[in-house]
Amino acid sequence: MENKNKVFKLPKDREGYIQSLIFLVAASLIMLYAIINGWNGTILDKLAVFLFGVVPIIVMHDKIHQLISINSIEINEDELLTKKYTSVVASSKIADLATKISIGIDGAIERSFYNLLNNQKLFTYKEKDMGREESSLFLEQLSLLAHCDLDLLSESTHGQVIPVSNNNNSQKAVEMNAEYVYKKVAFNQWSWILIPAVVLLIIFTLIVIK
Repeated sequence: MENKNKVFKLPKDREGYIQSLIFLVAASLIMLYAIINGWNGTILDKLAVFLFGVVPIIVMHDKIHQLISINSIEINEDELLTKKYTSVVASSKIADLATKISIGIDGAIERSFYNLLNNQKLFTYKEKDMGREESSLFLEQLSLLAHCDLDLLSESTHGQVIPVSNNNNSQKAVEMNAEYVYKKVAFNQWSWILIPAVVLLIIFTLIVIK
């Protein structure tokens, strides 16, 4: 293997990413205005504020903070680094990397990476943020260096942070893997509820903005 660092821009299209954030902020404000304009103090009103006010603020705060903090990911034979231009913002040994993978309502996979030793979140991205080819190359390189199955980086971890490297046999890694297996079994038993839950959320949204 060539001993070369590979660098991936994040986001790849910075201008487009900023525009999408502005759109999300505007949409959230419009929803909040519609809710407050018809406010009756009911449980539906309070739930609507949580779904379309609190949750978007948390999500967008994380995205905006990452946009300001880093603009590239660098990976070499034994380490992953997040960088702002040439300055290293955070890093983790490949052997100490952990990931949490979720699948949104739109079906897009969102991957978050952490330093297992200090629980520090390194970065989060969707394929469209990094680019399809770049994301595939990044995942292939990471799976190769971490000696893990590429499928591990493409399946939901059901809200659980799990170690990436198969070489990490620490007590913490073993416990994380055990909890992941437990949650995966539980999720498979109740996965049928996702479709009606999404339908109810859509109906609720239509009621609120009516």
